[in-house]
Amino acid sequence: MFDPTAFDNLKTVLEGALYDSEFEGSLVLKDRKDLVDLSSLSRTYKMEVALPNEIEDEGFAITSTITLHADLENLSMELLKKETEVGCSLHLVFTIPKSLEDMIEVESITSILKNIWGVNRTIEMTEKKLFQEGNFVQASLNISVLFDRLITEEQISDIPELVQHLIHSLRELEAIWNG
Repeated sequence: MFDPTAFDNLKTVLEGALYDSEFEGSLVLKDRKDLVDLSSLSRTYKMEVALPNEIEDEGFAITSTITLHADLENLSMELLKKETEVGCSLHLVFTIPKSLEDMIEVESITSILKNIWGVNRTIEMTEKKLFQEGNFVQASLNISVLFDRLITEEQISDIPELVQHLIHSLRELEAIWNG
């Protein structure tokens, strides 16, 4: 048997918190990926979630993808027991199937998410538009919440609260969508 890494422990607690939220009816889990990249020797865990009422209209659901990632440096420092902080990166992306011209201003979305996640978080927005044979087909807005630091096992007890913030963010974005 092996000693689990910080990535393994954080992934297990995050996965449990997300499945608990689904069991309680707060979230619907849409997709799960547990990836090992042998070329870069990294691990990535992704869960895509949505609010239960959003899933009914599959083509227009607001979703969030939460990603936990440990690269070679993170894993090797831990396995070699180096005197550095051990952890992984956490990345959140909210996807809204709508373009910015149909929504309130970028500043409002940024303000809402910084109110939930904290003013020290970086909020990035990317708009995608799909055209086929010169005709507009669909647009989507990806909103990333970046933590700009490693998440360590010392924050493991914060993960259930993180999932609650995720649910709160989805509800606030849904209010903008339906507002």
